[in-house]
Amino acid sequence: MFGREKFITWMVLFIILSGFTKIYPQDRLLDVVSEEVALLPGKDSVFINPVYLKYSEDGHFNYECILRTPVCNDTLCQIVQIKIFWDLIGDYIRFDTLPGYPLTKYDHLPFTLEDYNKLQATLKDGNSILGRKSEYELLDNNRQRYSEKIDALTGATNLQIKNAVVDGALYSTYTLWHLVNGYIKTELLNCTLKNYNSKIENQLLLSDNPKFNIFALKQLNDKDYIDRFPEIIHLMEKGRPLVNFYIAKKLPPEAFVEGENIKSLELIWPVLDANTKSILGIYLDSE
Repeated sequence: MFGREKFITWMVLFIILSGFTKIYPQDRLLDVVSEEVALLPGKDSVFINPVYLKYSEDGHFNYECILRTPVCNDTLCQIVQIKIFWDLIGDYIRFDTLPGYPLTKYDHLPFTLEDYNKLQATLKDGNSILGRKSEYELLDNNRQRYSEKIDALTGATNLQIKNAVVDGALYSTYTLWHLVNGYIKTELLNCTLKNYNSKIENQLLLSDNPKFNIFALKQLNDKDYIDRFPEIIHLMEKGRPLVNFYIAKKLPPEAFVEGENIKSLELIWPVLDANTKSILGIYLDSE
């Protein structure tokens, strides 16, 4: 009896103390490994796939999803089950197959290494022709190919998109492209903005990808550009024309009131591109 009363006492004390724990929104993601942030329906809305914001031990964030989806409207296609990765601005990165679930194509033949490479290249192409085609445009019914599995003739791939899809995996390629490059991109970008913190900012600013740099720079205001001028100069020192041109257009004149800032700009002047120099040159000429 004493043991039971002692257990209840400790439980009550734990609950009371737990009420004093406060988690600040801006720090919420700093101590978690993953958090569900979105849902990605498959081709059939019966398949609802959670998307997670993952935080790795090396201090990097990305989005991940175990995607389960049918890919066509008949019995020729098996359910696809793969793991998808996106970056912080919602761009597709890569996929991984799951143990026991290899990808298959026409007549349930397994993907070859070449097929996997082709699928990766197509999914990575955010401007693929697949984004401009509807499903009914995929097949050319004037051309046919035979399927042993259903003992019938089916329409062949439309020649306009043949080079954009894995041969024998037309619907798999098309469906996966639209799922990983569709509305989910905007969803994930908005998730990044919602959960934006110093670690996410650092990952974007320190990245070798100019798109990441510019995305992070867009979150800064005029005061940030002034107060964090040494960081801005360090970023410009990497000599990326698109990034530097964006910074040049955003830097407020007040950033050059300090003589030290002018000297910092002079030191990196040789690595700047002509377009950036044309904008920033006025601050050097005025000295």
